[in-house]
Amino acid sequence: MKRLPGALMTDDDSQSSHAGFLLTVLADKDEDACLRENAAVYLGHMDDPMILAALICLASDADQYDRLLERCGNAIAETWDRNRDFDIRPVIDQVTEPAREAIRGWLNSK
Repeated sequence: MKRLPGALMTDDDSQSSHAGFLLTVLADKDEDACLRENAAVYLGHMDDPMILAALICLASDADQYDRLLERCGNAIAETWDRNRDFDIRPVIDQVTEPAREAIRGWLNSK
């Protein structure tokens, strides 16, 4: 796969390619904070068990900064709200407080 000149993505325009790129950005602690937060938001628009697992894993990591944890919580809540195909309660119990509050805020807004 080659990179397109001046582009962030490769010439492979599939959702899995985009998801992989976004997951890489999200997981990279050396990446710009705003880019990591945006990656979490975009991943919340995708329906894939691997993506959901990655969001939950990161939202459970107390070493991450609060704003990123909140973005992951929002993405998890958005995924649940759109599909309702998993039990959100154990997720709420597992994630950090900032992510938990974001999930509860999303759910209470509905």
